[in-house]
Amino acid sequence: MYRMRNRISHEYFGLDHAIIWRVATQHLPANYQDVLTIIASEKP
Repeated sequence: MYRMRNRISHEYFGLDHAIIWRVATQHLPANYQDVLTIIASEKP
């Protein structure tokens, strides 16, 4: 996620929109579930 943010911020005109779409649709949903799991495990 960190590396993707850097690419989007610093290489705006060299981005491949198909790659960004694939990351957003295939990888972010899994990351979202991971974050929810971490938050749930941190609650008392």
